[in-house]
Amino acid sequence: WLAAYMKHVTSKPEEHPQISQLELDLIQAGSITEQPSVANSPSSSPGKIKKATMPWRLLLTNRYLWVIYTSHFAANYSWYILLGWLPTYLTEALGWTLSEHPGLTIAPYLCGYLGLLLSGRLSDYLITERKIPTLHVRKTMHCIGSFLPAIFLYLLPYTPPSSSITAIGLLSGCLFFGRACTSGFWINMIDVGGPDHAGSIMSISNSIGTLPGILGNLVTGYLLQNQQQGGSGEEPNWTPVFHLASAVSAMGGLIFLLGATDRNVFNSIQFRKHKDDDEDFDRDPLLLES
Repeated sequence: WLAAYMKHVTSKPEEHPQISQLELDLIQAGSITEQPSVANSPSSSPGKIKKATMPWRLLLTNRYLWVIYTSHFAANYSWYILLGWLPTYLTEALGWTLSEHPGLTIAPYLCGYLGLLLSGRLSDYLITERKIPTLHVRKTMHCIGSFLPAIFLYLLPYTPPSSSITAIGLLSGCLFFGRACTSGFWINMIDVGGPDHAGSIMSISNSIGTLPGILGNLVTGYLLQNQQQGGSGEEPNWTPVFHLASAVSAMGGLIFLLGATDRNVFNSIQFRKHKDDDEDFDRDPLLLES
């Protein structure tokens, strides 16, 4: 991948050899790179440029941003569970020897990769060609990526070892449809943050989104180990593991469905008094809705 990276990646988009003329014209016209900011807003004092500061209060209190953060956490929970525990489930619950079924073992991950690509294409098509409102598409894609995997994960423990192909089908469906979430909460960071703040939202959201990689694995290990310590002598019951992942996934879908927006929550500070005026800043309903 390093060779491909060195060949195709450039420091600036206008330097890319495959950039279209339309993209180049937009960049050179300044419609993308020259976004208004607090530092250069019309309300700034003439001849004085204020240094833009990180809007931590908004990033940590706005309810629309917390919809993204919690949805990110919920979507990643089942992903990390399957990423870390799928081989153990296949060997212990289904009695597989991974070396004997290499193709079926990697099928769920390949389906996840395919679902990621197709959901992005579908999302763009619905917005640009079918003219469906952006927020409707964001919520639809996120619901697909949350509720369908929740159903598959709920059904998975009831699959008998003799129906291992069915289990692989459920796992593949879970990862295929689950990646549609990236066309929901993930791209929604750009909707609500714009080019100036999407990166900051992403940094916080991704930090919260990695917590399931720690907590989810600890909880799963505890659930399985606790059963073994019960002294039943039977194989661990994976039902609580997958049902918990199912519930978390459904919770994330419900939160995004009911709470997401496609409004830029930073717009209200772009062309008004600088946010150093604490009185106006505190009373801004869009900034601090929670």
